[in-house]
Parts: sequence; structure tokens; C-alpha cells
Amino acid sequence: MERDLAGLSLDGEDEILEAMRSTIANLWHFVNGVHISDLGEKPFLFRFFNEMDMERVTSRAPWTFNNHLLMIHRLEEGNDSMKVPLILTNFWVQVHDVPSGFFSEPLARKLGDFIGKLLEYDSECLKRGDAKLLADGGLLGC
Repeated sequence: MERDLAGLSLDGEDEILEAMRSTIANLWHFVNGVHISDLGEKPFLFRFFNEMDMERVTSRAPWTFNNHLLMIHRLEEGNDSMKVPLILTNFWVQVHDVPSGFFSEPLARKLGDFIGKLLEYDSECLKRGDAKLLADGGLLGC
């Protein structure tokens, strides 16, 4: 359970498992691989054989498949993969051309919290006058 993700593709297709398996294997470059199971209707179960593989996938979210959002949720002990609400995801949001000297860490926090809940920001972007914020923004269209 500690290396499982529940997933849902928002593409409206029912028969995508085989295409997803081959595409994701090429895209995510696993060290030890993953097993993808169809849980019926739309949800999938991603079972990773290596913690590093799962960390890399979750830290680089959000993902798309066939140009549609792929919602993922890390399962914890006691979670039922069929009952996990796959309705929220994190997004990187970029703000460009902020006037020089105007952008700061407190402003990054305020922007992130306005969008949703600020999870982290890229301090290198702040130095260039841009903001790159990872926000738990739920169903925002970014």
C-alpha cells in the first residue's frame, strides 16, 4: 500500500489501459517498473516496485494522458482505492514580468494562498522577477 497510487484519466475513454501502460512506461522511465491495474469504470491502480519511482511521479505531477489530466492520489494504509476522491490536483502556476524588486517571498505566499494553498515556490524564479508556485488549487483551470 505504501507504494500505490490511485489514478483517474479525465479523457472519457473506457478502453485505454494498454495504451496507458506503454505510454507511461516510456514517459516515466522507471527504475523497477510499475504495474497498472484497471479498477473498473475509470479508476486505475499504479503499484510501484521502487519508492524512488513513485516519488518522482508524484513530485512531477500534474500529468496528462492523451491530452487529458491524469489525476493521481498516493494511497495510505487503510485507503480504499475505489473510494479515494480523485477530484483535486496540484498545479505549478507561473507569473511573468513582475516589476523588478516587487516580487518577494511574502508576495509568493499570498499569491499561492489566493490560488489554493501554497505548497512550495521556486526561489530562483523570484530572483529573475518571475514566480513559479506549486499550489494545491483543486479544480482550477491553469
